[in-house]
Amino acid sequence: MFGGGTLPAAFLVYPMRSVHYLFSRMLMALIALHITGALYHTLLLRDGLLRRMWFGRRIIATADSRPALTRPLSETRS
Repeated sequence: MFGGGTLPAAFLVYPMRSVHYLFSRMLMALIALHITGALYHTLLLRDGLLRRMWFGRRIIATADSRPALTRPLSETRS
């Protein structure tokens, strides 16, 4: 730092370099997998997963789309 040292000719002499390389590639793969999963749910399944995970106002399901156990008792008796 500030001209007080020299850099080695090759960083391959440090064993932690290979560990750092491995973890960086694993992190890149996990990020790519995460983005792929988000695009899969958004574009192919269209299940509204990202909308449900987003902050803010929640989307309220209509009465017909709710399961019978969550409907009011007056709606389940016909």
